[in-house]
Amino acid sequence: MMKTLLGTAAALALAAPAGAQDSSTPPIEEWAVTLADGRDHDDVEIDLAGAKKIDALFEAYLVGVRIGKLSLDGVIGPNGYDVATKMRTTGVVSLVANTKQWARSRGAVSNDGPAPIIHDFEDHKRGDIPHKLQLVYGETETDKVAMWSEPTRRLRQFVGPDDVVGAVDPLSGILQAGFAVGTDKKPPCSQTAKVFDGRRRYDLRLEYDSKVRISGASDGRYNGLAYKCRVFYDQIAGFKPKNIKEDTGEITAYMYFADFEDHGLRFPVKAIVNRGVASVAMFARDISIKDAPQARVAGENADAG
Repeated sequence: MMKTLLGTAAALALAAPAGAQDSSTPPIEEWAVTLADGRDHDDVEIDLAGAKKIDALFEAYLVGVRIGKLSLDGVIGPNGYDVATKMRTTGVVSLVANTKQWARSRGAVSNDGPAPIIHDFEDHKRGDIPHKLQLVYGETETDKVAMWSEPTRRLRQFVGPDDVVGAVDPLSGILQAGFAVGTDKKPPCSQTAKVFDGRRRYDLRLEYDSKVRISGASDGRYNGLAYKCRVFYDQIAGFKPKNIKEDTGEITAYMYFADFEDHGLRFPVKAIVNRGVASVAMFARDISIKDAPQARVAGENADAG
């Protein structure tokens, strides 16, 4: 239960795909292009003119006990983005599920939101083989995703070519669903992101709930007005039939976004995941937003401690 809640909360606060599965699962479908080698992020040109550099730390709590932390280090602008995150379990959770994850996405920004060019993900669990995944966009036909993984990536269940058209990686999906550049251009909680994490296709859908005031603690947490959004996780393809669940209301999730009007950005500052009597809360703290150097490389400062 505790691991599931932390995983759900972490996914809502800048998601990452699950680790590798055993080799008995079906291979990548024929529509997917498998890269012989991974690509280098530094070879990808991103237009970061007028971008803002964002640094923040998200901490997850279960009944007042810190169970995980996620750091974000990124550059987001009107034409492009370059964002990296690091997540790790802490406290009692790390005794049973010692996990560290790193993700980085780079891409362009259009009227439809972030459009990824390259995405990397690494998953390190104590006692398991480290898993690496890369998704590359724009080098193949529009209905294909170029993929590289180590160990070899496998699919749990069938994901067809029609399923992945227009889908983005999990990190870009969070940007697409909730972040906003030029906060007067998009109503809050009005986006749906089509996400493919290399194995599963799902929609991350937001619905507006209300505008609330968050009272921050004295430890650097955000304090101020925010948009409260209901979050829905709609399963599309790649899920085992026994794991596909109807939305019964057993799990309710909310994300809170604040407008930083001086910087023209909307940014997540809080997340709540409720399952039965258990609740995981994630809070953003030490948020820093400033003009970004043009030549900066995302990921050079991200540190989840």
